[in-house]
Amino acid sequence: MLAGGIQASFRLKQDRVMKIELKVRHKKGELMLALRNH
Repeated sequence: MLAGGIQASFRLKQDRVMKIELKVRHKKGELMLALRNH
């Protein structure tokens, strides 16, 4: 029971980190495009 709860919260944290990484990557991509267009 306890192990399952830990695993679930770990998965939630991973999901949040993944979303943040995607946002950061998207922002970096936009910056690269902006620099390339100038």
